[in-house]
Amino acid sequence: MLRRMFFFVLILCLPRLSTAQSIDMRPVCEAVGTRSEGWYQSGILVDYATCAGCLSSCMEIGTSQEGWYNWCDKSLITTDRCAASLPAFVDVPERHPLYAAVRHAVSLGIVEGYSVMRGATTVREYRPNASINRAEFTKIIIAALFDRERIRRCEGERFSDVDDTAWYAPFLCVAAEEGVTHGHPDGTFRPETDINFAEAAAVLARAFGLLSASSSSSAVQEPWYRAATEALALQHALPLSITSFDHRLTRGDMADMIHRLHVPDLQRDTQTYDALIASSASSSSAASSPAAASSPAIASSSPVTSSSASSVPAEVAYSRFAHAEGLFSLALPVNWQAFAADGSRTPIVTLTKGQPYAGPTSLDGFGMMIDTFDAEDVGKPADVSFLSFLRETLLPSVEESDFQTVVHDGGELHTVFPKTAPDMPSAYYAFFVRDDRVTLLNFAGQDAIADAIIASFQWGVSSSSSVSSPSS
Repeated sequence: MLRRMFFFVLILCLPRLSTAQSIDMRPVCEAVGTRSEGWYQSGILVDYATCAGCLSSCMEIGTSQEGWYNWCDKSLITTDRCAASLPAFVDVPERHPLYAAVRHAVSLGIVEGYSVMRGATTVREYRPNASINRAEFTKIIIAALFDRERIRRCEGERFSDVDDTAWYAPFLCVAAEEGVTHGHPDGTFRPETDINFAEAAAVLARAFGLLSASSSSSAVQEPWYRAATEALALQHALPLSITSFDHRLTRGDMADMIHRLHVPDLQRDTQTYDALIASSASSSSAASSPAAASSPAIASSSPVTSSSASSVPAEVAYSRFAHAEGLFSLALPVNWQAFAADGSRTPIVTLTKGQPYAGPTSLDGFGMMIDTFDAEDVGKPADVSFLSFLRETLLPSVEESDFQTVVHDGGELHTVFPKTAPDMPSAYYAFFVRDDRVTLLNFAGQDAIADAIIASFQWGVSSSSSVSSPSS
């Protein structure tokens, strides 16, 4: 009850690394094809090895085995407290569920993040909830799998809308030569279009050699993305944050999938093809059917689970639900329900303001609540940014380090996880802002489920969950 009371009160009254640090100490495979081939660190040979085509990665972080490893065969190159040499991101702290995945991607040298000014201080952001376009995604995958010389040597225009002087042209060249991507049937690649999950799954499955000849030949009888999705599911490489085939992939999703494929021993909970089919069907029904108000949109399929410990319960599968007025949609665990004031529980049909939602183990019916309002409704001046108003007026007792801000679905996402404010209960807030329209998700606390729900948020309601023809 305290959390619910604070929720309404909120609405009514509403150690970083220097940017100079880099991963210069990352071992690099040099002198390929000579007797001196091996791993070099700052020009000094640290390990004789046949390493052509491989990258080094900082692994076993936080254990006595932490060091640089050859990700091709997982052999140790050199023990080193390598995590300390990696840049830190203010929006992916150690408590973030994607912390290890993002660190892994950075250690491979395939992502760098963004330098931004916060007041007089320069910090680095990864922006895990930001979308990623087709060129960026393909570049990252190719950079993770092929050596720099192979990429540099590739020349020639492969797609009619990709100039050979574009920064991503060499990466798309390698992707086309290696059969990792095929582009669109009209000969274009559409590099600046956000990549969806189905397209990304096809690229990943081909790049990591997960598709057999038989699976490729059966594509004419099955949805073109089925074989890739099932192959990734067998590798436990489908994050639970992905709830449909046309899900717009985020930078966080990308790092998570690469981490799962590079470190298969993780055996984390994963989505499945059948669960995504059910979720997509439910989403389409909730968005377009006049009878949606009388029929709960709940998926029946469960994800593949692992025996390893996880902060997400093994039975969790997600289904997408629409806001009653069509303002947004998001994905919730299929075992969550709507809680009434008298403690009774009912299936979720659509999402409404002020309605508590929670899983079956919640005692007080509080897992998440929603509020929607215009920024001017809470007194925000027109010449003040929402973030400034949030920090200085709505939540003045919360430390600046407890705020994280990223671009999300064409707007802003401000997450707040108060750790030091004595007047606030344990809670986790996500403010989605676009054109001064605000949607607030108020959670009982931060965990993997809350982060998956936040990542799934989309403004508006799609009238269809269909996936376009093969394009990757």
